[in-house]
Amino acid sequence: MNIEKEREALVAEIELFITEAMKAYVVERWADSYQNTKPFSYTIDANNEIWWMKTQAHQLWQFWKAAKANEAKKLEGCVVVPINNTTIVAVEKMVEQQVEASGITADVFRLDGEKILNAAVEAARGGK
Repeated sequence: MNIEKEREALVAEIELFITEAMKAYVVERWADSYQNTKPFSYTIDANNEIWWMKTQAHQLWQFWKAAKANEAKKLEGCVVVPINNTTIVAVEKMVEQQVEASGITADVFRLDGEKILNAAVEAARGGK
């Protein structure tokens, strides 16, 4: 990715960060306390490093980055699968293929891919 694309992605992340941070009451009150300057003013240098003009904004950004890193670490090894009709039908077909391959000759009642997915999610969450 070139430096301009990286900068665009960084600016988009900063905008999301500011939007999310402003949802916190204490951040909103802090931001309102500035009459003559913007509380989240920043500059980006040639290496795409962010320089926040307010220490509090820098600290909030550090919290944001740490939370994002923790979120990414928490999801390591996970696969995000949308629960929609396409996924449900695919699960049902896979189960049908496994039943056929196993040689089961008894009629298999209608498979419910949604229940299978919900059971997998529940198991992954530790029964919650």
